[in-house]
Amino acid sequence: MTSPPNQIAKLRKERGLSQQQLADKLGVHWITVSKLERGKQKLTIEWMDRIAAALQVGRWVLLGSTDPLVTVPISGQLNSDGNISSIAEDLPRTRHIYRWTLNHPDAIWVIVGDSGFSNLFTKGDMLEFFLKSVEPRHYVGRLCYVRSVEKKSYFGLLARGSEPHLFDIIVAGQPTIKDVHVESLAQLTAALFEQPDAVYGIGPEFPSEIEGDTVI
Repeated sequence: MTSPPNQIAKLRKERGLSQQQLADKLGVHWITVSKLERGKQKLTIEWMDRIAAALQVGRWVLLGSTDPLVTVPISGQLNSDGNISSIAEDLPRTRHIYRWTLNHPDAIWVIVGDSGFSNLFTKGDMLEFFLKSVEPRHYVGRLCYVRSVEKKSYFGLLARGSEPHLFDIIVAGQPTIKDVHVESLAQLTAALFEQPDAVYGIGPEFPSEIEGDTVI
């Protein structure tokens, strides 16, 4: 039996609600609730917030267990000068990774083609973004996936353009993409890299410690 795409139906039934009753709380047709429960309609963050409020649960409970898949130890702190040092007091030593970290309802994935992007990535690397309609000015200086009003998509470092509503996209080693009218964007949130030969014992051994912290 196929697992349900989310926990909406389970939570709704636990609260003694029919699809029609939940639909009434949301102000929609019951068919919309049915489609959301069966994964026939995308469960966006906006939908999650509305349904979570109606069912009086946390947003992420709708996607299943709130237990992390894994807790990742953090070995060092990357600084602006390129050095990796001991972790500052105000930064975490671990980070929880949840199922939705790599399976977010609003996430889009892009695979790196040809020779990569500005030597930062290589062919076959996977990049994850959360695509949202937000104020671009909040993302200036960050690596972003950008969708223009002309429906073109770009990736690069977001910078201010010649006018307040226009933005440049800086691509290292390439001409800057000038004055993009942004429709929506998202910053880079995760990357899955193709494994180099060294991982399989073919290349030079990677140092096992950074500033006294073990690398996992």
